[in-house]
Amino acid sequence: MFFLINKLEEHFNMPKNIYLDPEYQKKYRSQKEHITRQKQYKQTLKENKKKLLFENIGDSCSFCGSNENLELDHINPKIGGHHKTRGHRGMNTSINHIQKQLELNNLRWLCCKCHKDHSKKQLNAAWNHFINLPLDKQEELLLQYETPKQNYETL
Repeated sequence: MFFLINKLEEHFNMPKNIYLDPEYQKKYRSQKEHITRQKQYKQTLKENKKKLLFENIGDSCSFCGSNENLELDHINPKIGGHHKTRGHRGMNTSINHIQKQLELNNLRWLCCKCHKDHSKKQLNAAWNHFINLPLDKQEELLLQYETPKQNYETL
C-alpha cells in the first residue's frame, strides 16, 4: 500500500504531505472562507424572507393559530405563476416570487397538520369534480396531461 501511495505522489508531483504545503493551505483556506460566506449569505436571505413573511402574513397558522411547524401555503396555486419548491417550509422560494404573491394576497401560514388536511381536501374536491364530468370531458382533460410515451427500442 505504501508503495502505491509513493507512486501516486510521484506521478501527480505531489509533496510527501500535501497538508503541509503552504500553497495548498492558502487555497484550502480561501475555499473554506468562501463556503462560510456562502452559508452566511443563505442564512441571511432565509431570515430576510421569514421577516418579510412574518411582517405581512403574521406568525401563526391561519386555521388553528399554532406557531409550530409552519409551512407556506399558496391560497390559489394558479395565481402569479406558482412554482413547486423543494426544501424546508418553502424557504427556497425566491424573494421576488414571495413579494409578488404578497401583493396578490395569495400567501398564508399553515401548520403541517392543517396544510396536510387542506391539501387532502383540495385533492378530494378536484377528484369529485373530475369524476362528475361527462366522459368526453374527462378524456379531453386526460389527453392534456398525458405524458409522451418513450420508445425504449431506440434507446
